[in-house]
Amino acid sequence: MSLTAFLETNLLSDNQKRHFAEMMLRTLQAGQCQHDFAVSRQILSDMSFGADETDTILRFFIEHGGMCDCEIIYNLLTPD
Repeated sequence: MSLTAFLETNLLSDNQKRHFAEMMLRTLQAGQCQHDFAVSRQILSDMSFGADETDTILRFFIEHGGMCDCEIIYNLLTPD
């Protein structure tokens, strides 16, 4: 996944994208990735996304190379 793909998706608003990325970075800096989507799921739940919406967003990340939380944030921080 590239930062560009994330910024261009309409699955989240611009404010939601910024909040998600900030929370992912803050959370993953505090601990180690468990190589799953636990952090992403929790953040999206805290942002009031339902299970179906969360699954759709996670599918987007998987389709763009984000196979776990740390890969998602790595891809968001890596320039295209």
